[in-house]
Amino acid sequence: MNTMRVVRLCDEPVIRPHMDERMGANINGPSLIRVPDWIEAPLGRYYLYFADHKGAYIRLAFADSLAGPWRMHTPGTLTLAASHFATERPDPAAISEGTRREAAGSTEQDYLHPHIASPDVHVDHDRREIRMYYHGMLVDGEQRTRVAVSTDGIAFEARPEILGNSYFRVFRHQGWHYALVMPGSCAARATGSPASSRVRSCSAPKCAMRRCVVRAMRSTSSGRGRATRRSASSTRASGSTASGRIGAKRTPAWCSNRNMNGKAPA
Repeated sequence: MNTMRVVRLCDEPVIRPHMDERMGANINGPSLIRVPDWIEAPLGRYYLYFADHKGAYIRLAFADSLAGPWRMHTPGTLTLAASHFATERPDPAAISEGTRREAAGSTEQDYLHPHIASPDVHVDHDRREIRMYYHGMLVDGEQRTRVAVSTDGIAFEARPEILGNSYFRVFRHQGWHYALVMPGSCAARATGSPASSRVRSCSAPKCAMRRCVVRAMRSTSSGRGRATRRSASSTRASGSTASGRIGAKRTPAWCSNRNMNGKAPA
């Protein structure tokens, strides 16, 4: 079993409120990458993406050392206007019942404020692109995830397809890609273009939590994949395109701690 040792580099925050004239005091969902060698004239060796949870753009800090000093790229990266998400508060008549329930039970002020937040950023060396998963609000108030791609880590092009619920956190394990998603569904996606590949609902192949959420994607040389063999009927997600179908179901009982030694689905 592989082990990981975590060492704290410094005793103070690397990102602080008001590091430039735009960012404000709300710091949400940081995601760090080491800038790949194929990017020309980078701002620094490391890029740290984050957001304001009610922000209109994704922030970017850069540094040549993990310990800093970190400086802000004030223009930021992806903007709300270019994200394909709603830029205005939803019409009260259009708000979904699910959103009404969540807003009523939320302690967060101004729950329906348009925003993009929680970037999760990954380097794809094979395609020489950087992918950013991020969430925002649909016209009915529901919050969902999309993906944007970039060749330089600064200018991102958002894809219109809805990928799933909010707060994607993606990782790769044994040839599969998984996304921890809020709050409790799972789906499988071919690893072709995120904007055109088909999404199917499925059961989680394995997880460490009884109520986990995963999105599994199988890599092949052709750039396509296949869903796990335990599948369920897909349902259209709110705001999805014809090529972006997603289904959801509760995580099954067999997706539990005792199944952690199971193999990834064939």
